[in-house]
Amino acid sequence: MADSWAREEERSFLERALRILTVREHSGQELRQKLLAKGCSPLLADHLVERCREWGYLDDRRYAERLLASAASRGWGPKRLEAELRAKGVEPGIWEELSAQGRSREEEEAEFRERALALAQRQQSKGRSLPSIYRFLAARGFTPSQIRGALEALASEFDS
Repeated sequence: MADSWAREEERSFLERALRILTVREHSGQELRQKLLAKGCSPLLADHLVERCREWGYLDDRRYAERLLASAASRGWGPKRLEAELRAKGVEPGIWEELSAQGRSREEEEAEFRERALALAQRQQSKGRSLPSIYRFLAARGFTPSQIRGALEALASEFDS
């Protein structure tokens, strides 16, 4: 009887996990936390996360790739991306590998600087001051050098 109940509980939480994963990509840690919040035992949650990984329904690298792809539309800088991935339990090596993939460090830096400039221009058009824009970009996870580059470009546009 207890064995039957345990199998039913596992099946129920497995179905829940699969429903969660059909909505959007999740990291393993994120799925585990959602299962625990619904009353799943930690041991069963770990087991289900591993099963979902084995079956290919859960992949932290794929999750990180999707987050990286959507970061531009969200206006996130590299520090914010890294912090978000760390908070979701994605291994640091995955972020480093993805950020280096196919681009040089200079190309990546230039891309983030352009993104920071576009956001700075938008903030300036709203009448925000330079210190306010600096704080806004820093909160979005841009590095001080990326912010300085964007603000210098903004000032040079204003001067010409």
